[in-house]
Amino acid sequence: MSASYAVAPGMYLQEWIEEASVTQQEAADRLGLSRKTVNGIIKGTQPVSQETAIKLERVTSIPRDAWLRFEAKYREDLARLEDEKNLASSASIIPAELASFMRAHGITDATRRNPGKLVSDFLAMAGFGSVEAYESGAANMLSSVATLKESGKQVDHASMMAWIALGKQAESAMVDGLVAYEPDALRASLTELRARAAATDPDTLRDIARILSRSGVILQFVEAPAKFPLHGVTRWTADGNPVIQLTGRRKKDGYIIWTLFHELGHILNDDNTGMTVNFIEGRGARAPKNDAEKRANAFAKETLLGPGGLAPYHGLSDSSSIKAAAQARGACPGVVVNLMHRNHTLDYKWCNDLLVDMDIPFVG
Repeated sequence: MSASYAVAPGMYLQEWIEEASVTQQEAADRLGLSRKTVNGIIKGTQPVSQETAIKLERVTSIPRDAWLRFEAKYREDLARLEDEKNLASSASIIPAELASFMRAHGITDATRRNPGKLVSDFLAMAGFGSVEAYESGAANMLSSVATLKESGKQVDHASMMAWIALGKQAESAMVDGLVAYEPDALRASLTELRARAAATDPDTLRDIARILSRSGVILQFVEAPAKFPLHGVTRWTADGNPVIQLTGRRKKDGYIIWTLFHELGHILNDDNTGMTVNFIEGRGARAPKNDAEKRANAFAKETLLGPGGLAPYHGLSDSSSIKAAAQARGACPGVVVNLMHRNHTLDYKWCNDLLVDMDIPFVG
């Protein structure tokens, strides 16, 4: 924890003067310095040079390297406190939910009472040296992040950058030994992935992560700040491996399995390797108009449900019938219910018992 004050080396000199029962003038005479210089050292306005440190060692018996450490720490703390003072004016970039999230994860101990330190700790986590660098970097990285128009919520850039930064930190341990990304290998594993996702249990997501890793794909779940309106993103490592980073929100299998296969659709079918974003949609959400989103949805639907899509479930409205129909086709009942809800072919109040809570293997 960083102190909210800076201790000048002169404090130790003042203690020696008091213990030796001498005046500042007498101390100056012994040191061979002017009284003005000694007074400046005590007040912190006069730096302790290497030459002065040698003289202080001879007179006080405090080693010269100690005096130089005191001086370096004092100047470092002054610079830090001045920086935090300047950063305090930018505290509005950090919403309350993100500040709480950072404290809960040990990223900071700062509150709104010391806003400069809060901003400083955020910049350190996100990997930027200044607010200006962060704003420029966020604008470039998050150019694909648009307003969540369905619910009127805005994707907060600071929360997004913090969440991605946590994912990248965890990613560093996951890339060791990871094979190069192979699209053909990923396509070949889709049948196995679909089968493993059809019947969810506590090991489902860990097993899916292992299957994906064989084709060079990283799946990770990173806890997000409160009110974060995303299911997840797909991004790419510097070595060209795709990373599916999910929040694990709405822990039900119908949402998580659908999101995962939606992101796989982006990986396999999009031409670019930029970052794609999967919003949490409200009940009144409109179908996505972006062509890439439409392709990803079509891929996920066909892969998880088969060519017939939701047609085999038309007219079904009770849990036992939907579950039996899904199991007969090797589909996850929770995914079927999720899609029927989204397509308004099943009332949102019905069959929620088929949406099963998943054990989320959060990293970190």
